[in-house]
Amino acid sequence: MRQYGSAAEAVLRLGVVLLLAVGVGACEQRDPRLNVLLVSLDTTRADRLGCYGYEKDTSPHIDALAEDGILFTNAVAPAALTNVTHASLFTGRNPFNHGVRFLLDARMSVLADDQLTLAEVLRAEGWQTGAVVSAAAASSNFGLNQGFDLFDESFVEGDGHQRPGNSTLAVASEWLESASEPFLLWTHFFDPHDPKILPPLEICDRFKPERVDNVLLNRIALYDAEVYFMDQMIGQLLERLDGLGLRERTIVVVVADHGESHGEHDWWGHGVIYQQQIRVPLIIRLPGGPSGLRVDQLVRTIDVAPTLLSWLDVDPLRLPHVDGVDLSQVVSGNPASAPTSAYSEAVNMQVYSLHGKKWLKTDKQYALTTDRWKFIYHQLRPAESELFDLLTDPDEEINLHGTGLPIEEELARELRRLDPMVEEISGLVQPDDRVIKALESLGYVN
Repeated sequence: MRQYGSAAEAVLRLGVVLLLAVGVGACEQRDPRLNVLLVSLDTTRADRLGCYGYEKDTSPHIDALAEDGILFTNAVAPAALTNVTHASLFTGRNPFNHGVRFLLDARMSVLADDQLTLAEVLRAEGWQTGAVVSAAAASSNFGLNQGFDLFDESFVEGDGHQRPGNSTLAVASEWLESASEPFLLWTHFFDPHDPKILPPLEICDRFKPERVDNVLLNRIALYDAEVYFMDQMIGQLLERLDGLGLRERTIVVVVADHGESHGEHDWWGHGVIYQQQIRVPLIIRLPGGPSGLRVDQLVRTIDVAPTLLSWLDVDPLRLPHVDGVDLSQVVSGNPASAPTSAYSEAVNMQVYSLHGKKWLKTDKQYALTTDRWKFIYHQLRPAESELFDLLTDPDEEINLHGTGLPIEEELARELRRLDPMVEEISGLVQPDDRVIKALESLGYVN
């Protein structure tokens, strides 16, 4: 028995050695670098998500991601136009530095080839890159395809210029299943932008307002339903990531391009720079990183790209001339490394309409936001500039411009130093008819 046992032990020992050898080989074949799933939410207000305090259950999956990761409570976008903000997201630069300022001007609406993007850097470093976008405003027409091996913009539903989240989810999930690691996947959801493609009826009924005769309440209810539908699609995408065993090797970033006004400041939609439009959700789940962390310091969406490079151990100088900063130190508990101000602009002058009412954007606005103050300079009518104390007046209802507060001159001086002013008026050089038709269908042109 003893000799038989010894032989059996030897065979068992050999099997273990072989299994270990196979395991070591498998580990050696797996690239140790992290993947990135970057989910951009079009037209999504931070205050319409549960993790940012909304009382309605619009975002259970995004809320769960925040509980498992890092929630940035004070993230600011550089504009409220999709092409402009995504250009900033991928370059880490402010609009006046990457050159995308307008939506309807062929010269200043397209990201130039010489503007290096996060996708280009990562692809050069060995990452497979894919993008699945949901509307023409985030399309290759604006140069946002730079650096992506796959850039899927096949808008096969609706009016041909946008698609619902379930169609986007299907393409993104299919790409994930065959992706090689490490990878960067950008998935763009458009659902909250407009009511042209409605969520399923049962979701709309879930958020039906008590007063169905009120136009404002109905529009907000539909917006909430669209956010909820998008959240369900994001939940399924995260489940697919988990099902493929990629959770612990993938950084997940959820960030909005901009928010939306629901009648605040007599404005409906986006395109200007009040808080409802430029304060955006930003949530990051980092493998091995903090869980349930809230970061209250001011951050910007231009900080996402340099932060990702830091976490991916890629030389940040590979993405040159960035205006954003690496937030890894902020996350690690060093608030002094956070940016002191956030730049935003609204220089795209155009008409928005709703139910027969029209608001004409007849000025160009440039803002600097700090952790307390916000100064909005009006280029064409400086006397109408605005200063708000966000600590005591978060809804920006009391304009303190011209009251002699020293902070106004400080912020005005910083704006002058940045030198962001543009003399061009959007539309001087028209895009081709195909681009105009696409933007008309999305409500950008009236």
